[in-house]
Amino acid sequence: MNTNTKDLILESTLKLVNREGLYHLNMKKLAKEAGLAIGTAYIYFDSKETIINELYQKIVRESEVAVFKNFQSERPLKETAIAMMRNLVTCFVSNPDYFSFIEQYGFSPILLKESKEKWLGIIDPLTKLIEKGKNKSLLKNLPTVLLLNLAHGPIIGMLKAFINNQVDLTDEWLQDQLFEACWKSIASENIDPKKG
Repeated sequence: MNTNTKDLILESTLKLVNREGLYHLNMKKLAKEAGLAIGTAYIYFDSKETIINELYQKIVRESEVAVFKNFQSERPLKETAIAMMRNLVTCFVSNPDYFSFIEQYGFSPILLKESKEKWLGIIDPLTKLIEKGKNKSLLKNLPTVLLLNLAHGPIIGMLKAFINNQVDLTDEWLQDQLFEACWKSIASENIDPKKG
């Protein structure tokens, strides 16, 4: 199998789905978008569902690598959390089509259980990091899922604003303000700023 052709099909799927929506995707449109014969698309994928699941898994894998780039668990928790937030923003600012796809279809019934479980590769380490912070009283004593959403919810909102050309999320000052606000939303009130 030619991986370049397979990647071309996945890239074309991403563009087509983000432009027209998942439910307008069919193999004929996809083949045309990729500049391939329809039969060629079927050599690599047996259905649009298979393509969508493989595309989702590819995006999650690449996002996971980006988020955990230079990850060092021995760093102070705040430094680690902000580095991961910065990596997430950098990943999706560089790949806005990835963000749009995950945001629109991350909970779609078209995704197979195995595809949805790929997301756990990102969520599980974050959950463990939050639990560690709670155990050391560095983070608020709130449910982990709430802390996780408090920390990344504003980032998701700002990424949406970036995609809609409402903010310049490449601005480092703006990023710093965003990450500090996210941190403050989860940090324990009596944390020593030097230890966090």
